[in-house]
Amino acid sequence: MKKILQPLYVGLVIFLVALNLRPAITSVAPVLDMIQQSLGMSNTVASLLTAIPVLCMGIFAPIAGSKLLKRFKQEQLLLATVILLTAGTILRFFAFDTLFLLFTTVVIGIGIAVAGPLLSGMIKKYFPNRAALMVSVYSVGLAAGAAVASAFTLPIAEFFGGAWSVALGFWALLGGVAIASLLPLLRSNAVKPVSEAVALDEASGKSPWLSKEAWSIAIYFGLQSGLFYSLLAWFIPYLKSIGVDANTAGYIMTLFTTVQILGNFCFPLLVSVFKRKMLFLYISSALTVLGMLLLIILHLSVVAALLLAIGTGGLFSLGLLLPIEVTDNHHDANSYSAMALSVGYIIAGFLPFMLGMAIDFSGDTAVSMNFLSVFALLMFAAIFWIQHEAKKKEPKK
Repeated sequence: MKKILQPLYVGLVIFLVALNLRPAITSVAPVLDMIQQSLGMSNTVASLLTAIPVLCMGIFAPIAGSKLLKRFKQEQLLLATVILLTAGTILRFFAFDTLFLLFTTVVIGIGIAVAGPLLSGMIKKYFPNRAALMVSVYSVGLAAGAAVASAFTLPIAEFFGGAWSVALGFWALLGGVAIASLLPLLRSNAVKPVSEAVALDEASGKSPWLSKEAWSIAIYFGLQSGLFYSLLAWFIPYLKSIGVDANTAGYIMTLFTTVQILGNFCFPLLVSVFKRKMLFLYISSALTVLGMLLLIILHLSVVAALLLAIGTGGLFSLGLLLPIEVTDNHHDANSYSAMALSVGYIIAGFLPFMLGMAIDFSGDTAVSMNFLSVFALLMFAAIFWIQHEAKKKEPKK
């Protein structure tokens, strides 16, 4: 493969795989009312449809940093995870009871869990000097998949006469495209990064579980992921509770997921240009807090959605960049990303579920955003911790 085409092809593969890592989650909220009415779900059980994939991402992410990488190529493991994710999505065509729907959610969650850290390792492996650019591509793929599924799941369900299971299963089509794109990468000898053997020899051997820096990134990732997934689950119900009609609430949610692409793409590039990572982390956090306050106090739903989208988009994409920047090779990048995503998503997985319980207990959907505003403020403390650990690594003058 020509040197000019190789990075374009691998970048396309990363984008197409990333495109599959959110539709199974974001496709639920637009048809959640249909699902609850059809299956008789409470708010607490319904929240599991968002909480389970996130918890799975926390529990199973360490697989991407395990000894499996010594037995299988990174690309082979990535293909396996996309196949698993696609299979779980296909099964949703037949999800006519609560337990089976939750089972498909677990299968999908495992696939997403392992694929995420593997993509970070792929970026370190194929693009060691262009990590920020490729994190932008990766995070844009995630946001684009989330936005498309959020925008079109309800119209698809309505087109098929309210068949929400068809609308959820429809997104397996994206998985088929990603699988097809990965196959040439497995059988081609023309795409040549650093060899697996050399990369493993160069691995530091230091466990991220013993690193305070890795823990600071993990806590940060947990807070920002908890904010994002809770917004996915409860933003539309909250908008309805303050008087926004269902169609307008859906449009605002689509605006949120679409504009988030801007934050996903721009912030890593700004860091690459200005070399001020901490500054842009603080800016992203400030935009998120401002969006929460405008939503809760003034009910400026559209302005709040724009600020939340840009802010959370920046927090997420910069969070993906952090483990790549602090490691020296793709094997360590896998391990650090897996650890950060594991701890982060376990923290994040409990938050939507806790919000569902709080809403059921209080009978007031407004509780969800009040609770999230506290987590938004805690982001500043997490960023300060990351900054503190980074300064400890700087050479003393």
